[in-house]
Amino acid sequence: YHLTMLLSAKALTRFWTRVQVSPRCWTWLGSTRNHGYGVFKIRRQAYKAHRVMWLITYGEWPPPGKVLDHLCRNRACVRPDHLEVVTLAENILRGVGLGAQEAAQVRCKRGHPFTKENTYLAPSHRRICKTCRRAVDKRRYLLFGPRPTKTRPTRASSSGSLR
Repeated sequence: YHLTMLLSAKALTRFWTRVQVSPRCWTWLGSTRNHGYGVFKIRRQAYKAHRVMWLITYGEWPPPGKVLDHLCRNRACVRPDHLEVVTLAENILRGVGLGAQEAAQVRCKRGHPFTKENTYLAPSHRRICKTCRRAVDKRRYLLFGPRPTKTRPTRASSSGSLR
């Protein structure tokens, strides 16, 4: 959508009555949902308030496949210079959630470095320390012996009879 097609003068006035401008953040005073993100309705369609502010400021939505990151970490902020277009992955890594915390780790819980040579990437995308993994495998071997080998079923004889 082009800005003029989506936002009438009345809608713009209604939008700005819900923004509290301060020296730091421009706080959204209207409806919120989704963990504190502001919501603004245009023609019965709900939009995130910070995305509407981006549209007002730059005349277009963020590119497909991109999201807006709040540099101030305030989800209710709609100040354009506090918003940056990034990938979803980058936005998650900049955050404070579990994914960001694990990605920021440079050592395993026993202190071994997560280097290319010492790290195994599991199918679940979790990093596993190879030094710790070898120690666990060695303890298991000493306690329980070698792992049983898988045996393949034998084929019936060429005559086709089963005995």
